[in-house]
Amino acid sequence: MPGFAISADELRRGSPLYYAVTGPDRSLVVAIDAASLSAELTATPVQGAREAQVVRPPVTMSGCKGKGEMGVQVPAGEHTISVFSAEGGRPLVSKKLTVTDR
Repeated sequence: MPGFAISADELRRGSPLYYAVTGPDRSLVVAIDAASLSAELTATPVQGAREAQVVRPPVTMSGCKGKGEMGVQVPAGEHTISVFSAEGGRPLVSKKLTVTDR
């Protein structure tokens, strides 16, 4: 299971969120409100979510580390941000994320 850190557990919609992943060298995908991910990087949203936000392209781990930035575009409320294998499947690790309008 990879290690996963995000720059904030609460932020305003549209703000940048920085993330870091550690673990074996491979390609990983970060997504908000995704229950599962296909190999084509299409997400199935978690129950209660209308859609999921998927970061493209995948994060390529190098030296067991990967990092990136995303503009959070999901509506205000409680969300789950997760790391998936770029090959698809269920989340490898997840964290809670609160998004606000202000």
